[in-house]
This record gives sequence, C-alpha cells and structure tokens, in this order.
Amino acid sequence: MPPSATLLLLPYVLSTAISAGVAAYCWRRRARPGVAAFAVLAAGEACWTLGLICEVVSPGVQAKAFWDNVQYLPIAVLPPALLAFANGFSGRTVRHPVRLYGALALPLLAVAALAFTDPWHGLARAGVQPVTAPYTQLVYGFTFVDVAAAIYIYVVQAWAYVVLAAGWIRAHPLYRAQMSLVMAGVLIPALGSVLTFTVLRESPYRDLSPWTFAIANLVIAWGLFRRRLFDVVPVARHAVVESLADAVYVLDAQGRVVDLNPVARRTAGVADDAALGRPAEEVLPLPADVVARLRENGAAGVDVATGGPEGGPVHLSVHPLHGPHGEPWGRVVVLRDITDAKRAEEELRGSRDRLEAVVSERTAALVSANEALRYSQESLRQIAENSSEVFWLLERDGHAAYVSPGFDRMWGTQPGEVRDAATSFLSVVPEHRAAVQAMFEEAHLRPAEATFRIVHPDGSERWLHTRAAPVHDEHGVAYRVAGVTEDVTERKRMQDQLLHDAFHDGLTGLANRALFQDRLQHSLDLSRRHTGRACAVLILDLDRFKLVNDSFGHLAGDRLLVDVAGRLRARMRDGDTVARFGGDEFALLLEGVADAGEALRQVERIQRGLAEPFELQGNEVFVTPSIGLALSAPGVEEPEELVRRADTAMYRAKELGGARCEVFDRAMHARALARLRLETELRRALERGEMEVVFQPIVSLAGGRVVGFEALVRWRHPQRGELAPGAFLDVAEETGLIVAIDRWVLREACTRLRRWRERYPERGLYVTVNVSGNQFTHGGLVDFVQQTLADTCVEVDGVRLEITERALVGRTGQAVLGELRARGVQMLIDDFGTGYSSLGYLHRLPISALKVDRSFLGGDQPNYAIVGAVLALARNLGKDVVIEGVERADQLARLVEMGAGCAQGYLFSQPLDAAAAEPLLTRRFDGAAWVPMEPA
Repeated sequence: MPPSATLLLLPYVLSTAISAGVAAYCWRRRARPGVAAFAVLAAGEACWTLGLICEVVSPGVQAKAFWDNVQYLPIAVLPPALLAFANGFSGRTVRHPVRLYGALALPLLAVAALAFTDPWHGLARAGVQPVTAPYTQLVYGFTFVDVAAAIYIYVVQAWAYVVLAAGWIRAHPLYRAQMSLVMAGVLIPALGSVLTFTVLRESPYRDLSPWTFAIANLVIAWGLFRRRLFDVVPVARHAVVESLADAVYVLDAQGRVVDLNPVARRTAGVADDAALGRPAEEVLPLPADVVARLRENGAAGVDVATGGPEGGPVHLSVHPLHGPHGEPWGRVVVLRDITDAKRAEEELRGSRDRLEAVVSERTAALVSANEALRYSQESLRQIAENSSEVFWLLERDGHAAYVSPGFDRMWGTQPGEVRDAATSFLSVVPEHRAAVQAMFEEAHLRPAEATFRIVHPDGSERWLHTRAAPVHDEHGVAYRVAGVTEDVTERKRMQDQLLHDAFHDGLTGLANRALFQDRLQHSLDLSRRHTGRACAVLILDLDRFKLVNDSFGHLAGDRLLVDVAGRLRARMRDGDTVARFGGDEFALLLEGVADAGEALRQVERIQRGLAEPFELQGNEVFVTPSIGLALSAPGVEEPEELVRRADTAMYRAKELGGARCEVFDRAMHARALARLRLETELRRALERGEMEVVFQPIVSLAGGRVVGFEALVRWRHPQRGELAPGAFLDVAEETGLIVAIDRWVLREACTRLRRWRERYPERGLYVTVNVSGNQFTHGGLVDFVQQTLADTCVEVDGVRLEITERALVGRTGQAVLGELRARGVQMLIDDFGTGYSSLGYLHRLPISALKVDRSFLGGDQPNYAIVGAVLALARNLGKDVVIEGVERADQLARLVEMGAGCAQGYLFSQPLDAAAAEPLLTRRFDGAAWVPMEPA
C-alpha cells in the first residue's frame, strides 16, 4: 500500500473506531435526555466512515460507485438523529417523534435509492471520472439531486443548531459552558462538509468528514459526561453536597434521579450508576404516597419513616430548581436523619408532660375558666364566619363597626370594598330603597326587618332579608344597630315557582282550572260593568284520545297534549286564555266578544289549526275536538256556572258524534239534568233489585233446536217502566257502572244456566254475555270470570263472552282476551262488520265465533252478499257464525240455503225472562212456529 493511501486510510479507520466507541459508551448511558439520539448519531457516522473506507480500497469504478451508494444509507439517519439529540438535550418535547424523524429521513432515503439506480437515469452523478490510481475516492460532478440533498442536510443541521441556541439562551449561566461545548462539537462536521464541497471538491482525498466526525464526537461526549454539567447536576453537584451528612437526591423535571451524594446512595442502598436515570419512586427510600405528593406539589417540611438498609425517621425537605424565566427544571430532595433528635424530643416530651401534670394540678380552675372563655369566643367566631347569614354592627354615622366574612359573598363585593351603609345602599334596587331606609331608621328605636332586592356588580340579582335592632350603652342610649342579613333568593324563587305551579298545568304550561276561574271571574265582572261586552267559554275535549294512549302509550299521549296546547295557544287572540283542566280536556276564555258569531269564527280557527296531522313516533295522527261553547249572559255571575254550561254543550257535541261545536241552550240544560237523574237512579237500581236478565234463544238452523241463549239486561224502572239497554247503557259506560252491571248479568246468567243444564244435561246449552270495553281497562275481569264459574258450578264451555270490535283495538284488550282464551273461555265478536276489525289479523284473534250484525238483514233488500262472505270467511278460519236480526221467514230460508249454522232474532223469539224461555228447550222451530220435539 502506497504511503499516500496509508495517510488517507489511517485517519478513516481511527475515526470509525472513535465514533463507534462513543456510540457504545453513550448507548449504555441512554437514560439521560438526548443521549440515546446522540448514540445513534455517532453510530451512523461510524457506518458512513466504514463505507468510505470500503470505497477507497475498492478497485474499479463500479465497486467504488457501489460503496459510494452504501454511504447514502447512514447519511439518511444523521439529520433526524442530530435533531432528536438537540431536542432531547435542550429539554424540548416532541408530540409525535416517530412521525417527525421518520418523515425527515424519507427524502434522504429517496436520494439513496436514486444513487443505487443511477446507471439507469444519471440523476445522482455527473461526469464520473475513470479510476487512474488505486486507493482513491470516486470523483464525479454534482447533480441537482446532490445539491438538493446537501441543502436539505444543511437545513436540518441549521434547525438543530437553532434548537440548541434557543436552549442556550434559556439555560442557567452554569449550564452555558456545557452547552457551548456541545454546540461547538455540532458545528465541526458542518464546517468540514463546507470545506469538502468547496475547497477540496476536485481532490481524490477531499472528504474531511471522518476527521470532523471523530473530533465532534469526542468534543460532544466530553461536554456531556466528563464535565459533569448535564441537566441539573451543575447546580446540585458541589463539594459541600458530597460532604454533607444528609442524603441529597437531585431530580429532573420528569422526576428522574440525575445525581445523589454518598449518603443518599447508602440510604437508598444503590450504586451511583444504578440509580441515575431511574424514577424517584424506585430510588428514594420513602413511602409511595409521599413520593407521589413530592412529584405533584412538593412535600417539604414533613417527618417520614424511610425504608432501605438503614431505615429510621428522617426530615424531608424539597428545594425546587427553576430556570431564568421561572420554568421548573427539577428539585433537590434532602433527607436528614432525625433519629437522635426524635429520641431527645421524646425525652423532652416526657419531662414536659411531668411538668405539665404538676402545673395542671395547681392551675386547673384557671385553665378551665380560660378554656370555657376561649371555647365561647371560638364558637361565636365560627358561627359568624361559617354561617350563611351575615352579622353586622353599624355606628350611628353609618360606618360598619363589624361585618362577618360572608358579606362580600352576599353583596358581590371585594374584601374591604364596602364598609358603610351609604355605599351598600346603592346596590339596592330603586323600588326597594324607601323600605330599606325606613327599616334602618326604625332599627335605632326598636327591632325592624325588611325584604329587598340588590344588584351585584356583575348584573346578577339577589333577594335579601334583614333583621335589625338597636344596641344600647349602660345609660340605655342606642349607639349602634346590630343586624343579621340572609340570602333568601332560593326561597323567593321557590315561592315564585310554587305560585306558578299552583296556577299552571305541569305538563303543558297552560293555565290550570284555578287560574282560569280567576280570569273568568274578572272577565264576568268587566262584562257586567260594560254594556255590549261579553265573554265566551269553550270546553274542548279530544275525540278518541284513549285510543292514542292504548296504541302508542301514555308518554306519546302526553306529547300529543303538549302539541295540541301549542297549537291552541298559537291560534288564540292576545288577551284570551287557554287552560287545561285535566286529561284531554281544555278550556278557552274569549274576552270581549260581541256575539256567538264572533266566538264561532274563533272556533273555526281552532278547528283548522287542529286539522293538520300530528306526528307521534313516526306516525301521522289526526285529532278532532268536541267543543262546547257558552256565552256570558245576564244572571250568570259565577264562573263555575258558565264553565258548566260549556261542559254541557261539549257533551252534547260528543253525543252527536264528536268533531263538532255545540252552543249551549236551555234544552241542553234540561237534557243534562235528566241524564244526571238517570245516572243517580242507575246507581241505585242494582241495590234495589230493579235490574232483570232476559234471554233470547240462539237457534241451530239445521234442526231448529235452541243451542243457547244470549243474556240481556232490562231495567224495571219504578216510574218509567221497562227500559231497554239503549236507554241507559251509554250512561253506564260513561260512569263506569257498566262494569258492575256486566258482572251482575254474568253471575245471574251462570246461575240460570246451571239449572238448565241440570234439567237438560244432554243439550250442551250455553249462554252468551255481553262484555263492555271498560272491563279490559278496569282490571280483574279474568279472575272474576273464573271465580264466577267456580261459584256457580258451571263448566268453562258453558259461557261465551261477546265483545265488540272496538275492544280489539287496544293492546290491553288483546292481552286480556289472550289470557281468557288460555283459561278456556270462548269469545265471540259481536256486531261483526260494523267496527274496526282488520281481516289481516282476524285469524290470530283468540275468538271462537262471529255474530253478524242485524244491519245486514235490515230493510227490504238484505245484503246477503256480505253475509255470505262472512260465512265463507268463518268456514275458512274454522270459526262459528251466529246471524243476528232474523225477523222474516224468507230471511231464514235464504240463510238455510247459504249454509248458516245458527241465528237469533224476533222471528224465533223476543228476549224472555227465564221462566218463559225454558219451555223453548222442549220445542223446535219448523220455519214458521215452535212445535214440540219428537221423542228421541
């Protein structure tokens, strides 16, 4: 090897060894901030120098070009590693370090890829010169890619240098020597690169980077470790610390141990190298909770028990370390052994206790008196300072002699800002100042009080209540005023809320009955004083609102009521009142109406407003109101009378089918009284035995025999004679009496059926009993039916319950029907074809038969087509059919021809009492009359 090659390679080999050694040394101490990144930087420089050596010793252009390409790979690592070292050494935190440094390496990795593929595109090198002598570097001209890569590397190096410079500015003066040395080491490779790419550009031995890398690594490593100036160590490591008898631990801002003196190592039971860089919890011989509090907010000035080899009590003190701008850099923890001090303290305490015992025996009375006085004073102070009330004393000139601490909180002032009555008086709202002034004037003579409102400086308002009384001197002269003030804002708010709730509906926010009555009374008073001025009351009830509750639930029903209230409010005139009386009943007060026509025009507006559909749970629901209207008139002085008239008119609208408005007249009043009398008499009818059960036979069309009876109720009224169900069942439905009537009829019918079955056991007779829809909402129907069958000894197949199609709409009704069916009770749909049944789910209903309504056979031209369709439908569903309303022989003949099974009607018999109905069991109907049955 020629001397020139030896001269070139020897520094390169030495540089590689130095950089690799520095990298290994730093990697073992990588727990310190930034040292791991510097180890990667030194390792990358060693790899790059090794590639350069391979390039020099390789023969030929291709081999040198290959090793020149290999050098691009460690070059891609150097700028990110340099920046990572600068950030870690300067104490800067990077939010996403992997993303940042990976992104910085990508452009240089791309340049490396271009270098390896240069023979194909020529972007990496220009003018490669042939190799004329061995042991030389490859000589070529720079391309745009080389220039861009160099600029990119210099930019990242400049970035890292700026980070170091910023850290130098922020650093403590004792740090700056270390940082200056590190910054000088970082600058050395940059200067070498400038010489390489400028002065020595064309020289085959031009690359000074290995020299500069080795020198820079040695300088930086010496600055980091040999000078012992890293992090907070320059402030803490002092000769005095090393000689202290106390254990001293130096923590950085992250709570890691960066230095400790010999006593600390002995106390913790660790070596120097083993403790450095570890969290304080792992090194300090203190309980975990004490270390946690120390790291959060300090725990200085406390005595704690230590662990470790020596143990014993210590006094813990903490001294924070701050930068030039007050930023936290760490803290110095000092543990002082207080074993001897504790022992002396215990001895002193024993002596003091013995002395105190002697003194206490001689001064017990004095101590007791002092304690009582102190307790009394402390109690009064605690009451004054912790009470929500404010205690105060005012001199005669208005200056505050004493104000308890709660004053500033209550009045919204700063401590000491207000201390006289005149200034405090300005916070009182103008309308209350006269009452407050009168209270203070009276308080100089006798106790006085006042409730008033103040305004805080921030604009908020508070309600206060003050009680004041004079304070007299020994001559009985009032020289002060003492008082107590409490904040009654919440009490006032609750009173206002209670007042609002007392006159408003909780669900809709509308006026309630009490507020409506009050406003109606006021309107009636105005009407009496002003001729030509009248008022009108509307009572509005939603038609079939119960159907909404049954179909969608009560929450949806409440939502509908709120929406209805909103529409009513939106369509009322200014000055009119909308109220909710309860349930789905609303009341509206129209003031200043001229006549019924004007009131009816307002009714039309309301009806139009409610005609639009409401949305409930994704479904459109239409609501129609039944409205009763009553106008004020001479003689109507009580609000309740006018409301009663409107209510009567509303019920009249209900009777006429709903979805309409009726105006009250005298005839309505008469009908209402009659209906009330009927209700009263009906309530007593069951008690007086005025009800009677009659039976209408159900005839089999195949043989003309009676197969069962429908049990019907009649009212033997003492004055009006026999009343058919149509005369009183509506009232019974509305009042709920129908429940008791239905159950009475069921028990009477079962009692009669048991007797008939005992006499005619072979007939298999049954009775059908009508059941009102109210039974399903009332509850207890299933248990009552079962108990009645048990009490009357009737088997379950002997009773069939007739229900209307309306009862099938609600979910509650279907659930009860299912339970009845599960217990063996058979059910029929009464008046089939006139209600709400859906053929789509008819097959799923727990019913055994259909009763075709009499309306299909009524008139001169019976609708046999519908009857036939019902018969076909029933046969396909496996259900029986009973035809109601058979009154003529031609009807009977046609039904027999159509294959009908059973029928009932006046052609066979009117409803009869039990005695008259029983003989039909021994006869059969031959198409025109009842004839005796032939012996079997």
